[in-house]
Amino acid sequence: MTGPAVCESVVCFSHCRYTGKERDTESGNDYFGARYYASSVGRFMSPDWAAKATPVPYAKLDNPQSLNLYAYVGNNPLSRIDPDGHIDCSGKNASGAGCQAIAKFNSDHGISPTAPKSNFPGVPVKLPNGSTVPDPHNKTTGLLMSPTADVSDVAAAGKKAGQDAAAAGGPIAPGALIGFAITLGEAVGTGGQFDYQRVGPQSDDITGGFQQLGQFRDVSNFNVGLFAQQAGLTIEDTLTTAGQFARGLPGIPFSSNYSPGSPYGLDPRTAEFIRVGYQAGTMTF
Repeated sequence: MTGPAVCESVVCFSHCRYTGKERDTESGNDYFGARYYASSVGRFMSPDWAAKATPVPYAKLDNPQSLNLYAYVGNNPLSRIDPDGHIDCSGKNASGAGCQAIAKFNSDHGISPTAPKSNFPGVPVKLPNGSTVPDPHNKTTGLLMSPTADVSDVAAAGKKAGQDAAAAGGPIAPGALIGFAITLGEAVGTGGQFDYQRVGPQSDDITGGFQQLGQFRDVSNFNVGLFAQQAGLTIEDTLTTAGQFARGLPGIPFSSNYSPGSPYGLDPRTAEFIRVGYQAGTMTF
């Protein structure tokens, strides 16, 4: 990557390299937070580690690639990125209020964390002004449901991302979206911090290895709009970037939300709730 980009939500120039990470000019290695990555050999320079001592951090015994503690995203860089230098960032996601609520429900109802699905019903989203959000697709409550009623953390994260970019020379404009898309993906993309539809560790395929909660599809797209609005993106840029994420690589869509015949390449329901989240950001946060 050359020219203006975003390194960890900060605009930078020639020292930004692979997936927007900062390159150390002396060693030529890229800094991921937990450790350094050597693009010349396609591997990390030190083994992965976990906060809790374990012989092989983040390993899955049914996946031999996970036993290589120097590998980058299980040797599958075409469909996965590494936000912080750890092979599996499910531990970060698990600390959120939504994942905590899901974990408690699963435990109370005998649902294993590794089960492919959970039927946790969630609670209605409650906006700062006390109002709820209608969801005509929810035939049970008629409301937008979420693992956690409070989505202010989504708004706060979006605002901080926008402030970080602006402080480093922003604003976030179409020309800067390529770099900012990394930040957007880590927050509200597939398996991101505020993607309540999918919880748990990623497998080698970015669309697999999660516990699926389809009942939170709409709030996950609502979060995309809210995060982007608070970050300072226009609704046009938000929908365009979301469509680019969904489209993925040629012939390999990253999301079932991809609809090549629809505006922005998004199926209408996805675009609908991105707009609802965006509008909520303009009025209540």
